[in-house]
Amino acid sequence: MNNELLKAQSLFGLDKEFLIKNQLLRILDNSTTYLTTAELTNRFFEVSQDTIQQACRALKSDIELLYSENECRLIIHQRYGIKLVREQKSLKKLLNYYIQQELSFILLRDLLLHRELISYDFLEESHVSESTLRRKIKTINRSLNKYELHITYAQKIRIVGTEVAIRSFYFSFLFLIYRQISTADFIVEPGFFESRGNKIRKYLNLSLNLKDFDVFMLVYYAHEHGVRTGIPLRLSDDQKKLFNHFEIPSKPIFLNNWSLDDWQFFLLFLSSSNLFEESFSVKYRDHFLLSEQKETQAWIDTYEPHFQALTVKEKEFVQQTIAKSLVFQSFILIEDELFRLFEMVDLDSFNQLSPYYFERFQSFWEEFRYLVPSLDCQSFQLTSLMLSVYLSPLDVRLHELTLCIYTEFSVLFKNFLQERLIMQFKMKYSLAFTNQPAEADLIISTLPLFEEELTRAMHIIIEPFCSSNDLERIDTKLQTIIQNQNSNHF
Repeated sequence: MNNELLKAQSLFGLDKEFLIKNQLLRILDNSTTYLTTAELTNRFFEVSQDTIQQACRALKSDIELLYSENECRLIIHQRYGIKLVREQKSLKKLLNYYIQQELSFILLRDLLLHRELISYDFLEESHVSESTLRRKIKTINRSLNKYELHITYAQKIRIVGTEVAIRSFYFSFLFLIYRQISTADFIVEPGFFESRGNKIRKYLNLSLNLKDFDVFMLVYYAHEHGVRTGIPLRLSDDQKKLFNHFEIPSKPIFLNNWSLDDWQFFLLFLSSSNLFEESFSVKYRDHFLLSEQKETQAWIDTYEPHFQALTVKEKEFVQQTIAKSLVFQSFILIEDELFRLFEMVDLDSFNQLSPYYFERFQSFWEEFRYLVPSLDCQSFQLTSLMLSVYLSPLDVRLHELTLCIYTEFSVLFKNFLQERLIMQFKMKYSLAFTNQPAEADLIISTLPLFEEELTRAMHIIIEPFCSSNDLERIDTKLQTIIQNQNSNHF
């Protein structure tokens, strides 16, 4: 997260105090040494040292409230400065604690849940004045309008937009904040949603592990919730035409309250999201978006001179990845603001780790975005970077330890994280990876493991962007594993 975030006039109406704390946590978690308040202040745009000191004291107090000392602590030393020490817990608990106190979050959550609110009741429950709420809605709309959505204020507060836009944004909102349905504690009738979700899983014969099923349920909930509002989907002509290029399984009888459009939109959304290895039984009916696609050809033609010639199989993988991105983009727009709030990849750290690779990638990206301006956004830039690392690893793999990356994010992100770890530890370890936790020496996860999936292997929870702090903790775990293996050997 960079200083641009704090210059923005409107990031979904979030208060500047939240943005400062969010960025402070990112900076501190990415440092393994003490940082002075002066050094921290220099990382911000037009923020005073007093403000940074106050924010650090508030962070320390809240960390002590939410975590035990062994899990996470913020050290404020009069002489050395400030240091974040995080052991086994993610910072998501703290960030969610903050964001759930934000008026913007509360308003968006309640509107997406109920679609309309009685203004007087919301003002009473939120303890804010009408003028404050009007100003807040105005700032939220600056961001929301980019997603073809708008909040209106009168006797009732309403969210206005197409049903496709609302359902799509609702999933983005839920995923970026909660990531799993099991952590979204405001959902009413969770038993009903779980039962129906399981019926769909069995109907489609899906092989989803517990983590993937939890994310799948988040997608299903957003769509089922939309169906239950009784508002028809009303697809655009282009979106209807898109359905004609796919073979989609018949709608199951038990989804008797869903229209055919609801069902097809749900499956196409799932299959193109890149969050799962499953196809959800959705197949291309012809070569649409696979062989005759200018975006794919432009990507390949631009990529090969900067990196390497691609095999036929690799080109097919590029075609499928870009096809998914284009299909997904037909239904949901992920603006750069969301990525600035919820970063998965730390580009600055990546640049420091592999400057030559990053320079080549940036050169490729500048050419590609000029050729295909429709894909010139941060979401596709990150997809391209992860795809590039998949096709052309950061370095030759140089000792033998097996790791399991356990994450709710996409397959490309998982590969990106694997390659990042290989590059980080290339002089120390030869790393192999497995999808089976039971086969791993170390399980590295971005979320807690389910009890059923706990093994004897060591386990460590990291942030998705894998900070310097996380890398140091991983290194310590790997050293311990080697010591244990050596002692067992002798």
